Amino acid sequence: MPDRYTFKLDADEATFAAHAEKCVKIDTERHMVRSGLTTPTTAQLLAGYPYRSGDIVVDAAFWACTLQSDNTYDPIKLPKAVIQALQDLGAKPSRIAIIRVRQAAQRKRPEWGDHYKARLQEIVDRCNVYLASLLDTEAKRERTRLGFQHFNAGSDHPDNAERLIFAICEATGHDYERIVDEYLPRLWLHARVKRMTLRYEDVERWLTEYRIALKLKGENDSLPEPVDLGDFEMSAQGIPAPPAAPTRVVVPEMKKKPRTDSAAYAFYEIAGKPLPLVRFEGDLGAVLRELCERWPWASETIKTILMDLVGSQWIRLRPTLLLGPPGTGKSSLALAIARALGLVPTLYNAAGNSDGSFIGTNAQWATARGSVSLQALLRAQAANTVVIIDEIEKAGTSRHNGNMQDGLIPMLEPTTSRCILDPALELPVDLSEVSYLATANGLDGISSPLLDRLRILHVPEPGPEHLPVVAKQIVADLRRERNASEQWMPDLDGEEIAMIAQHWKGGSMRAVRRMIETIVAGREAFAQRH
Repeated sequence: MPDRYTFKLDADEATFAAHAEKCVKIDTERHMVRSGLTTPTTAQLLAGYPYRSGDIVVDAAFWACTLQSDNTYDPIKLPKAVIQALQDLGAKPSRIAIIRVRQAAQRKRPEWGDHYKARLQEIVDRCNVYLASLLDTEAKRERTRLGFQHFNAGSDHPDNAERLIFAICEATGHDYERIVDEYLPRLWLHARVKRMTLRYEDVERWLTEYRIALKLKGENDSLPEPVDLGDFEMSAQGIPAPPAAPTRVVVPEMKKKPRTDSAAYAFYEIAGKPLPLVRFEGDLGAVLRELCERWPWASETIKTILMDLVGSQWIRLRPTLLLGPPGTGKSSLALAIARALGLVPTLYNAAGNSDGSFIGTNAQWATARGSVSLQALLRAQAANTVVIIDEIEKAGTSRHNGNMQDGLIPMLEPTTSRCILDPALELPVDLSEVSYLATANGLDGISSPLLDRLRILHVPEPGPEHLPVVAKQIVADLRRERNASEQWMPDLDGEEIAMIAQHWKGGSMRAVRRMIETIVAGREAFAQRH
């Protein structure tokens, strides 16, 4: 018996359904770009996609750092001049830095192959897209040319039509709505009559003919006046230099010195005194490459976190949850990121917390103490630091003696964290520059209000192709734990790694660690017998 609830689409309906599916996918991609989760390609930017996080500075710095990271694994290395220019752009993005990258990539030698030249041309094209957004007249012409060049008359992808629309907008000076309502229908008809493929020269010729026809009809088709770049100070100067030696008062001044047995006594030395705000002065691209070499399976997560520093006057990371299976190195990665940036991290194990002591305990108790965040600032002697909350989903959910997750929420809000009352000091303290990185194996156990305030980044499991990196990292950890030198505890050789590869096909690194500990113990036992 046929299923009477089964519907069949005709050809037009199937075409429309496929087109609608593509549009939904594009909307999702645009949202991910706007939210700062992904970086748009040059072709997507030509189709009107926003810059990453809606900011050209963030997008340019992220793109530069990604190219440096990709260059590490690409067999065809970019020229040193291009790498140096990309490092400068990633560290201090500006219009001048983009121009230097373009100039470095434009230098090509005759002996270079077509693939190599094409890779450099992609860099030049991306720089022209950036400079066009900064009102560079020549770059705007190049972006128009790129839009027509990337257009494919045989493609029905929505992005393809968008590239044509934005290219015509650049060529005519008209807005998007007029192009869609007036130009495109006549352009498609013109293309069908002349059977052309809509190359750049064809569209340019059509636009000229169309504008002549408008003038003969007496219609106004005047172009806007060219942009005067003299008033665009930002494009010439780049990002303004941050103020020298920024500071912040964390604990307000105390009227009198507290008793030595009170919780407030430990914070008396910083009360009313401005603490320095640590700034990152190093090479962001170098930090990115180093961390990605150690955690290649988490490279996208590392890039996203480090991009929080772009344009910042001092170090402050967005509240972030590193989500992934056990044994993927989430806690170690969070600690490594903090130390690479020059901050003093504090690791807090939420699995052993069943009350609200994270936010501090009341001054009326003899065991009163300041909040974990305030103690972290005291140890760091700085107004900004990183608190890493490990296994946050395992924190107790009872509210009988307070709840850690509930108490953490106001600390993540910029407004409330500036003057949050510490119960031990009974004073409003400024915790607004504290960065929070949390780890979890799953979302079960984390309250919805807390999830709304956390950026969730997934840390995938390492695969078998990452075994040499994982083994090297574990042996280095064992050397630090046992205070041994590389001479006495060398890295695993090829045979040892091959032996582990027979039993480990990816997943938790703890299994690899146990096997390496067994190999190291066997080395020591063999050395004692001989």
